[in-house]
Amino acid sequence: MYLSEGMDAGDILYTRTTRIGEDETAGELTRRLGETGAELLSYTVDMIGRGEAVRMPQNHNEATFAPLLRKEISPIDWSKSAFEIKCKVRGLIPWPVATMELGGKVLKVFSVDITADQTSITPGGVISYGSSGLEIACADGTVIIKELQAPGGRRMSAADYLRGNTI
Repeated sequence: MYLSEGMDAGDILYTRTTRIGEDETAGELTRRLGETGAELLSYTVDMIGRGEAVRMPQNHNEATFAPLLRKEISPIDWSKSAFEIKCKVRGLIPWPVATMELGGKVLKVFSVDITADQTSITPGGVISYGSSGLEIACADGTVIIKELQAPGGRRMSAADYLRGNTI
């Protein structure tokens, strides 16, 4: 885009749209967008060089603000929907990473699956645990924690964590 006096307010030259994968993390998306952006930049520079670049004014009514990520947003709010929880987990990888408290420890959460299960257990309550992971109640059902990391430990499957830790 062209520079203007306002922040990110200049005319746009070219854009590309892309779908975000159902399980794609913020880190994976960032890498993919970097590749797409490099291709688009090359095309844009070529079009400017030819004198064929087309300026398009931005629709400022569609502008959004994305605050900087902070560790304070890491804890999972189990009163949210399963979809919101999965999006939060994916969106906070690689940093600051979503967290949950379990057995007095704060664990980093790297992978969550949404289930079709319904429960009357209070959001945040453990439904079950075993080889498939750790099933936790949320606002509209349950999620299964598939991959996590204990303080000072390595990233591992929830099933492996549960083999060595009691809850």
